[in-house]
Amino acid sequence: MKNLGVTRLILSQGPRTTSSFGPGYDEPPPSSRRPPESSPHSPGASSSASNHRASRPSAAAALSRAGSVACYAVVTFLVGFAVLLALALPHQAQAQTTVKMVGNGTGSLTYSYLGTNFDGDYREVAQRFTTGSNTGGYTLSTAAIWFGALPTNAADITNFVAAIYTSTSNKPGTLKYTLTNPSGNFATTGRKDFSAPAASTLDAGTKYWLVLKNDNATDGENVTVNSTASGEDSNSLAGWSIQTQRFQRASRSGSWTSSASQLQIRISGYANASDDATLSGLELEDNNGTGITLSPMFASGTTTYTAMVGNPVDEITIDPTVNDTNAAYEIQNSGGTALTDADLNTTGFQVDLSLGANTIKVEVTAEDNTTQTYTVTVTRAPTAPNQPTGLTATASGATQIDLAWVAPADNGGA
Repeated sequence: MKNLGVTRLILSQGPRTTSSFGPGYDEPPPSSRRPPESSPHSPGASSSASNHRASRPSAAAALSRAGSVACYAVVTFLVGFAVLLALALPHQAQAQTTVKMVGNGTGSLTYSYLGTNFDGDYREVAQRFTTGSNTGGYTLSTAAIWFGALPTNAADITNFVAAIYTSTSNKPGTLKYTLTNPSGNFATTGRKDFSAPAASTLDAGTKYWLVLKNDNATDGENVTVNSTASGEDSNSLAGWSIQTQRFQRASRSGSWTSSASQLQIRISGYANASDDATLSGLELEDNNGTGITLSPMFASGTTTYTAMVGNPVDEITIDPTVNDTNAAYEIQNSGGTALTDADLNTTGFQVDLSLGANTIKVEVTAEDNTTQTYTVTVTRAPTAPNQPTGLTATASGATQIDLAWVAPADNGGA
């Protein structure tokens, strides 16, 4: 944290002089001095002692003013300290707002029965749903199921358990989350929201099952669970869907069978910020718009590359493409400092090249502030040296010629 410094408040009486205002008070400038006191016998005159008392501040007033100044200084210091402290602390993500991610709660209803006495009723019912394509996935808050009727003893609803399962071969697979029943005893019918554990996440573009089951093998109560023949609600999130069939089985180890209508459900939560800090493309071009070959060939998971250009190429265009549209990138020098576009009159982002190796970095920042850096080292060839001058050839014997020349002043920058 930066040094905040300390403000020191010094309360001082100043130079102690003796004046008409008494010891310890400065003599005011001539323009502010009081006129000579009138004689006690002059009309409208007041006593000199009275005037001196009026012009001299009381100890209480002085202390009050000093206290006010000190209080102001302390408050100012504390406010400034709080601001600096807030800036120094890591940024805390704001709470997300829970929304309906998918539901089918507006359809016309038929009825599916869930019970434990095996007389044609079902002990478990399940509805499959598919998540959307948000790169960061989703956080599950609640899963709702509509109930058309309740057990004769409403307290028996505690024997019913709602859970989220993975999908295996188009059937409920592995238990992922056990949900918490609504508080109370389900005294009324209608939508019941089952709460997910904290930090319950769902992957993007993935199939899951919402399963409702009765965990009491001796409970003979039945409950009516609404089902609907309609599709998703129009205000469901993009990409989310509910399978057109529901599944049920009469025992824990029994086979799942399908029915033509959907279980009436609602899945609520929010889209997570993406942690995708990758590039899906990285292209380089020379001054003439000719592509520059990267080594190795670009791949999203590879972050270090090299490239070679000829000496005439003193500027290149670099064109990164982020994999997630919510991510951003910054083009930097070898030290990680942001570069500015070297040629604002040319389309794209231009980088000047020096002779030899030039390190260029592309730092990608994901929606959730995750970062990843891609590094490209572009080597610019040196200039060709000038031709030598004064070349002479002298015969030296029958089989030898001696050559002499003057070396060029410019050796090509090598």
